Amino acid sequence: METKESFVLVSMFISLVPVMVSADMIASNRVARICVAGSLFWFIVGLFFLYYRPFEIEPVITALTFAFPLVYLACFFLLRLGFRYFTGDDPYITWQPSSPGEPPVDGLFTRYKHRRLVRYSDFVFSFAEFFIPMIIVVAAYSQIGPPIPLKHHYPYPDRWFAVINDPNKPDWEILPQEARAGEVILSKRNELGILSNFAATPFELDGKRYASVEGFWQMMHYPEGPEDERAKDKRVTWKFTREQVAQMTAFDAKSAGTLAEANEKTLGIDWVSYNGQRFPYKSQTPGEHYKIILAAMRAKLDQNPEVKRILLATGDLKLRPDHIEEPNAPPEWHYYDIWMQLRSELQKPARN
Repeated sequence: METKESFVLVSMFISLVPVMVSADMIASNRVARICVAGSLFWFIVGLFFLYYRPFEIEPVITALTFAFPLVYLACFFLLRLGFRYFTGDDPYITWQPSSPGEPPVDGLFTRYKHRRLVRYSDFVFSFAEFFIPMIIVVAAYSQIGPPIPLKHHYPYPDRWFAVINDPNKPDWEILPQEARAGEVILSKRNELGILSNFAATPFELDGKRYASVEGFWQMMHYPEGPEDERAKDKRVTWKFTREQVAQMTAFDAKSAGTLAEANEKTLGIDWVSYNGQRFPYKSQTPGEHYKIILAAMRAKLDQNPEVKRILLATGDLKLRPDHIEEPNAPPEWHYYDIWMQLRSELQKPARN
């Protein structure tokens, strides 16, 4: 069993101690005070783990584990007051002495005539005292918002996970702080943006130079020359040439592609082309388009040392996009998966 899993199991066991000694808390003020002090200490420990996350544990697990005892005690004493109001007795005081007429021992027994009522009430109390605190903790956590970001990510830079509060954030963007344990967002707000298709990272492929992967990608939507059937059809106008799009980056290239896709819709075509070869633009399985995009990204990696340096700097982190993707997107759209594949290839020599 891994250290992380062992830590979670032990922490959960410790968090359930107040539940296991709930009857003793009623019988002994000392036990009650120890449980309160211990739960406060456990909550403070939880804040430490929520802030630093040394074992990369999901924040919701940390919050539930470390906040549960304190919330449990609050609910326990409130429920106990309610229990006493409706039954006239404390919970768990439900056992009848074996000898009729024998006085109660340590106040833990109730009168026989109330035994059945309190037995049923005990069951309700036991159910409520466990699940109500859990529901409260989960509900409270759900209102916090995105996962609490890591503050220390050694050996990774904190800026990769920095909290961004931008009121003008576009709806499509996924911010750095939304990365979960073991993940990093390839955000354009820091140096990881160089791994985006939008980045100005020139490369050559098949004897031609391109300004970015995005420009290369969108270029394939445009006619390859005057004899291309897309250029001959008079129903559409092409605002840019294929060569112009190839030298574009970022949103300029993306916008050019959007214009081209509108033309393709008018023409009723679902293919793009490269070096005279046509192939479907969207396919649920890796096809020719995927292979060409992979080749372009590999060329970008090989011909830009900074791209290689930053990709290797991500170590074993799971790479995630900085934008919301379309459902059922083709595999070549998952540029982050392709980067992880290329990263593994780079890491193999060092690991061997």
